[in-house]
Amino acid sequence: GWAGVRKALASHGLEIAGEATYRRGSPYDQSYDGQVAVMERLKPDAIICVGTYPACAGFVRNMRDRGVDAPVAAISFVGSDAMLRLLSDAEQKSGKDYTSRLVSSQVVPSYQDVTIPVVQDYRAAMDRHRDALMPPDALLYPGGKTSEAEYVPLPYSFVGLEGYLNAKMLVAILQRMGTDPQRADLAQAALTTGEFDLGLGQKLSFDGATGRRQASDQVYYTVVKDGQFVPLQDGEWEAWLKR
Repeated sequence: GWAGVRKALASHGLEIAGEATYRRGSPYDQSYDGQVAVMERLKPDAIICVGTYPACAGFVRNMRDRGVDAPVAAISFVGSDAMLRLLSDAEQKSGKDYTSRLVSSQVVPSYQDVTIPVVQDYRAAMDRHRDALMPPDALLYPGGKTSEAEYVPLPYSFVGLEGYLNAKMLVAILQRMGTDPQRADLAQAALTTGEFDLGLGQKLSFDGATGRRQASDQVYYTVVKDGQFVPLQDGEWEAWLKR
């Protein structure tokens, strides 16, 4: 969240130039010119979006329409793949560039990297249950309307892979709890699991002694190339520096 952003900036002697907010549940097809006006006034070096994908996509669209070309960073919470689908559709209709200066952080590796065992498992599971994917009621907006277009499940996504890893981890913990797992014992069982590997090729762990409740600290950065998010390589950061 913003507390983490402020802390990270402070370590470099920097601070947030300003903020713009939106009403929860705002759809993609509304105008975000009011929020863009804040960016025009602040002239920030970069913009970080923390929100839902319809609002973030609409905000990026309106920024580019009004000539605000600062790099935009989105975090994994936004739903990068769904946001990109909206912006890519808008590019095709308008002929404008909405994605070239977009970077997104992820907490899981690319779902396209089939050299990673758990990515292979995730893709196979998605393929196996493709016909069962239906729009959950939780996706309905106030008034009973879905998001900007009819709900079309993505074949694979960063959010989907993250959910798959979460489920895989929960199953592993439940298996350690024996034949009669109790909810009250779940946290302790997780914190005493020790090191484990979910198929990422890296060791994960919790730690009851230190209060560590996040199994991985790895962050993966992605950028848009050929209409999809791909890993940002170390040598490519130079292109994002302020000129």
